[in-house]
Amino acid sequence: MKELRHIAQTREQVLAWAIEKAERDYPGQICLMIQSLNLRFPEERAVPSIDFFVPADGFADTLSRTFIIDGVGVDVYARSWARLEEMAELNDYNAHLMGEGTVVYARSEEDRQRFLALQARFRAHLADPAFMYQKALERLDTAMRLYQQGLFEENLGRVRMYAGYVADYLAQAIACANGDYFRYSQVSQLEELARMRTPEGFCAAYEALYRADSAAALRTLAEWMVRQTRAFLEENRPPRPEKTPDWNGLAGWYQELSYTWLRIRYYCAQNDFRRVFAWGIFLQQELDVVAEEFGFPPIDLLSRYDPDDLPAFAAWSDETERQIRAILTEHGVKLAEYADFAEFARENP
Repeated sequence: MKELRHIAQTREQVLAWAIEKAERDYPGQICLMIQSLNLRFPEERAVPSIDFFVPADGFADTLSRTFIIDGVGVDVYARSWARLEEMAELNDYNAHLMGEGTVVYARSEEDRQRFLALQARFRAHLADPAFMYQKALERLDTAMRLYQQGLFEENLGRVRMYAGYVADYLAQAIACANGDYFRYSQVSQLEELARMRTPEGFCAAYEALYRADSAAALRTLAEWMVRQTRAFLEENRPPRPEKTPDWNGLAGWYQELSYTWLRIRYYCAQNDFRRVFAWGIFLQQELDVVAEEFGFPPIDLLSRYDPDDLPAFAAWSDETERQIRAILTEHGVKLAEYADFAEFARENP
């Protein structure tokens, strides 16, 4: 293939051009030039090249160019220091550019060391299970939103695109849970997943995406992969750091939310299942939040919701309230609770 024989030479020439132009036309304005060879053709990897440059603050519009030389497309683009910070925090899609990037030009040793410090921070995050688990959850959330968007598409090509990105972000979530990242971005994920712990059957489903020939098949595979990854992350949740919760904070939450339990009792008595449902979903979300924050077992309110048997749901709702009060009693918390306003006034002059 003619292009491959010339790509390496072209890349090397472009780097030399970029360095010369930076020093001649933009003196002091280009901090770094970075290469990351993993997405290059094998024939290109033996020579230095430029993937992106880092301009000094306020000088983004300098070397940026896109062009084609002898059939080879070239994109010389800028990444700000702020964006490199995001990469180091694993908030950028292209984590491999931080993990695999090397400096091919530096304005100063200070600039080089600044980049190396960001790489060190990146690698320190990889070794932090709690940090990486949070990043895994963020990738999972993105995958679920993409799956939902794909549900409303009819065009096969667009469903295929959404399903592909669902698989991509789920794979990233799995990599994060492994304290790892994809050195070849999205293009070799199955090969790279082979070195990681993965949900059972995930790689086979990913492989099946390549051959799926209908929107229904793509959606089914994407949904199954989401479910498997969610279960995998839950099973591999790192231990929570030991901390002493502020149980008075839970008391304040309960004193505010106790009115919601009162609402549910009232509307159950009125047989108003619409409002019972509305306040029930609100209270369930609040219960989920405090269970996570204070480290007690989840309280499942809504599984007992039955619009045709609201008295039973009211009784169960009361039971969940008793569970919260029991937790507070267990931890020695005294509620700001008064029999009537006269008692409140005496205690709060």
